[in-house]
Amino acid sequence: MSQPGEASVKFRLVATPTDSIRTLFWLRNLAIAGQLIVIATVYHWLHVSLPITGLLVLVLILICFNLLIGLRLRLRWPATYPEVSAQLAIDMLILGALLYLSGGATNPFVSLYLLPVAIAAVALPRRYAWSVAALAIVLYSCLMKWFVPLDYIGENMHGMFSLHVGGMWIDFIISALLMAGFLIHMAAAVKKRDQQLASMREASLRNEHINAVGALAAGAAHELGTPLSTVAILVSELEALHVNEPEIREDLGLIAGQIRLCRERLSELLDISGHPRGQAMQTMMLRTFLEGVFDRWRLMRPTVTAEILWQPSFRDCRIVADPGLSQTLISLLNNAADATFDSGGSRVTANVTSDDELLHILIDDEGPGLDEATRARLGETFFTTKEQGWGLGLAISNINLSRLHGEITLKSREAGGIRTEIRLPLADLKVTAQESQSSSHG
Repeated sequence: MSQPGEASVKFRLVATPTDSIRTLFWLRNLAIAGQLIVIATVYHWLHVSLPITGLLVLVLILICFNLLIGLRLRLRWPATYPEVSAQLAIDMLILGALLYLSGGATNPFVSLYLLPVAIAAVALPRRYAWSVAALAIVLYSCLMKWFVPLDYIGENMHGMFSLHVGGMWIDFIISALLMAGFLIHMAAAVKKRDQQLASMREASLRNEHINAVGALAAGAAHELGTPLSTVAILVSELEALHVNEPEIREDLGLIAGQIRLCRERLSELLDISGHPRGQAMQTMMLRTFLEGVFDRWRLMRPTVTAEILWQPSFRDCRIVADPGLSQTLISLLNNAADATFDSGGSRVTANVTSDDELLHILIDDEGPGLDEATRARLGETFFTTKEQGWGLGLAISNINLSRLHGEITLKSREAGGIRTEIRLPLADLKVTAQESQSSSHG
């Protein structure tokens, strides 16, 4: 029974249907090569009389079937467990036909039926695995009664037995190699999925912390409206009292600008809550959006010497002005400014470039850089290196960019300071022609 607030996750260690089909495709290629080698060896070197035409036709059918599966893997059809079971069934039926023409249950390669049963047990849910096992039992049982006997030319009983033992030895080697390769592949897939599951649980815990802070922030947004309005009125009155004092009026203007920023951010916080894409967000050109973010940040940090470099490769496009992205950029720029001032510097540089697919921003500060202990804890909720920090900025930025399939990386620069790299695919932000038309009519 899960505790309150704990994510409940059901997880079964089976491969996805697509993974299983891809694995079967490559195993089938190996099986085709092995069948051709065995047929050639038995027919030409061991001089065993075989219905060679029928055997080659069956191998050709298997080759055509696998070519179709290769084409199927290139398409984006959703794979299912019944499809995997059907492919295993076809493989077993073709194997049964090959064995029927080459001695049936007396053929040492009949134990190859264990391979699809093992694959089904690992890769399929229980009911499909039992179905594959039942089909293998039925086919093996039929081959004990119905088959074309092998004609050993010039062989006595001892020679026939030695040949059978040799075939069993080859069959064991093939089965061992294929099963080992398959199980190693499956173990790697399970390990990767375990890592993904652990990452999902960590992300879920982080999101719970952020959601709790978000609920408090929504309440604070309502409460802060009144004191901000009061401070704005007082600033206005002070400006009227100091009409002839330019220095004081300049400081009061700066305070008024900061108050206006706070009110705009609180208004955005309340407006975007619960609204889907496009209803509470404007559409604009990418460069216009970024310039607006940088201008707002300059107003917040007037003492910073900010240098925004638009690289020649920058390509503009129309996007949805996502408030989360704006919040992320300002937060990361503030982190850079704080690190710079802590080291006695004053400059923050941002290099901006984009193409049809990706927005790429590099933010360089003049701070002390990162030590290994700090690097290991970056992004943890409530972890901060600032005396008055809350430890939420980078965590929220990661969540905002993850939602847009972007990423943040931080690394120390050789010249000193930290380079913050933001990579954001523009697919989720770009405005389609239909959205742009509806927005203009709206």
